[in-house]
Amino acid sequence: MTPAPTSRDRILTAARALFAEHGYTRTTLRAIAADAGCDVALIPHYFGNKQGLFDAATDLPVPEEALRSPVLAAPLDRIGLAVAQALVTVWDTPEGAGMLAQLRSVLDDTPERLSLLDSPVWRHVRARLEEDGVDQPELRVELAVGTLVGTVLMRTFLGSPHLSKVDTAELIRMLAPALQENLTGDLGAC
Repeated sequence: MTPAPTSRDRILTAARALFAEHGYTRTTLRAIAADAGCDVALIPHYFGNKQGLFDAATDLPVPEEALRSPVLAAPLDRIGLAVAQALVTVWDTPEGAGMLAQLRSVLDDTPERLSLLDSPVWRHVRARLEEDGVDQPELRVELAVGTLVGTVLMRTFLGSPHLSKVDTAELIRMLAPALQENLTGDLGAC
């Protein structure tokens, strides 16, 4: 039997959902506490302040190693698929709402709150490209991030009528070639 979620767990779940829906600035601690069914005083008790809660709610829901290993182990000609599998699989879970909350915050609030390009996955991808002598790894990572962010925007926030209906496995299959091209293809190709 699964234990009942603790107050801390309920707060994190509510925070992920509300930060993803409303962004950092428009989400209040009172709204999070109400959704979590607990006293607002528990938030500072567990997380210190709103920023501490945001940081906890937007932590990767899986160990960094689970994302890093497949990217580092993939042959260079399949790194796009490894990135798509690692990130899309996570963002399409309930715990992945933290990643969506990060993106919503960047779009709606202060961009300094998060550097999408400095996430653990992208640091490892950039390092892998550098190791393998791929030209312009920073630019390539920015292109790949742009591809994924655009997809998340269309699928999640803008409710694209077709893209939002694609299941996770199919989305990974569709994104992998674009990410591969971003990361290893000819940047001058038209």
